[in-house]
Amino acid sequence: MSNILFIYVLTLFLSFIPEHFLNPKPSRKAYKARSLILHVLTLSAVFIVVLLLLQRPYFASIFTLVTLSVFVVVSNAKFKTLREPLVYSDIAMFSQAFKHPRLYFPFLGFLGVAPVVLVPLVIGSFIFLMIKYEIAIKLSLLFVLVSVLVIIAILYFIKRISLQLTLMQQPSADIEQYGLIASLWAYAYQARTPQYKSQINKVVQSSIMNKQVVVNESKPNILVIQSESFFDARRLHPSINPTILDGFDQLCNEAIAHGQLKVPAWGANTMRTEFSFLTGINADELGLYRFYPYYYLADQKIPSLASYYRQQGYHCVCIHPHAASFFKRNTLFVNMGFDAFIDIDDFDSKDTFGPYISDAAVTKKISEVLAEKIPEKPVFVFVITMENHGPLHLEKVEEKEAKQYYSNRSFDQHNDLAVYLRHIINANTMFHNIRELLDKSKEEYKLCIYGDHIPSMPEIYKILGYENDNTDYLIWTNTATKKSNSRSAVAVEDLAMLMIKS
Repeated sequence: MSNILFIYVLTLFLSFIPEHFLNPKPSRKAYKARSLILHVLTLSAVFIVVLLLLQRPYFASIFTLVTLSVFVVVSNAKFKTLREPLVYSDIAMFSQAFKHPRLYFPFLGFLGVAPVVLVPLVIGSFIFLMIKYEIAIKLSLLFVLVSVLVIIAILYFIKRISLQLTLMQQPSADIEQYGLIASLWAYAYQARTPQYKSQINKVVQSSIMNKQVVVNESKPNILVIQSESFFDARRLHPSINPTILDGFDQLCNEAIAHGQLKVPAWGANTMRTEFSFLTGINADELGLYRFYPYYYLADQKIPSLASYYRQQGYHCVCIHPHAASFFKRNTLFVNMGFDAFIDIDDFDSKDTFGPYISDAAVTKKISEVLAEKIPEKPVFVFVITMENHGPLHLEKVEEKEAKQYYSNRSFDQHNDLAVYLRHIINANTMFHNIRELLDKSKEEYKLCIYGDHIPSMPEIYKILGYENDNTDYLIWTNTATKKSNSRSAVAVEDLAMLMIKS
């Protein structure tokens, strides 16, 4: 028993080392009272559970420390690529990482290929060797019973202490104040309290989309394109070829309104921007739910742009060339008021450009949906593209191809940017073709295009000193008399209402 106690105490002592490498790093004041207790209780629970299961104290110790280290590495990877550390809702998405590994695991690429490949092999080998060669100790029945009671007590106190922490609801600030483990527990428990759920539900139900707004009597057909990672990349550097977005420029010149769009996401987390656009809710009003609103709110009726148009007699369709179950959209979009969801199963798997379904294939699908619409019934079509989804570094652009993306070579080109420009040209072609399609139609159409977030290119932004995290939007109609072409910056939660009133 004394040996187990020594290993346990040593494990707790060593457990503070991994968090020393966190980015952002916990402050010296982070491990005060409650947060320190949460740290100790959590590591104790992991150690005891593994010890009870395998009866190998050294294995329990190393497993506990390795698990904590993995959380630190993942948090640092996320902070580097998305400017946000690990939050509780990321753990809720854990299963999706294995269903759609390309969307997640490549972001660990900053470690280099060798560590990403070797670390799992080393850990796997360690588990095998420890189980095989560490002699299992015999735990008395009394020890097992006491341990179980201790675990129950630990879980009780973890919940109680977590609910007592005062959160800033800013992941980086909370980690600096409490450390990673305490922050994760606090987010997990506080977001699930009935009081918190009730508070956020009131915010959701008070959405502007739950209020009556007069729609144009002609009830134009509505087409909204949420273009993956789209923004006017020419803002990055003057060497980028200005013609790469000539189709987008033409729409802007003819638009009712266009400009930069303030969004609540950087590099990823599409659903945050998407939710704010569809509901008209500022992400900050969602508190802890803003990190993954679909996870918390998918199972309830949500006033949205779709439910609003549905009440006006529209047929509401979502087109998304990815699994409908991703982000629980298959459940949430029904509760938002969509009548139909066209997902990746409705596309030819060969219609890709890069790893994802191409914007060209999505354009074709839009054309089909509009052609099949009932003439007397207006449609609201919400499109979520995928082609330009990262990670960008998994694709390569040869020097010869890259030349067409730049008008001069005034700075060292980076592969990620060239890959992004390759895909943004296809998005531009999509915009051009959609404009032509709608312009030829005898029916009235209103078109809204916006980017969900800028792409994750941290090295490029660092090299160029680029700090603007806005994307771009435009609102266009094929009715010539409505082209007023105002230019202004807009927050994404205000964009849908601007479109309705334009």
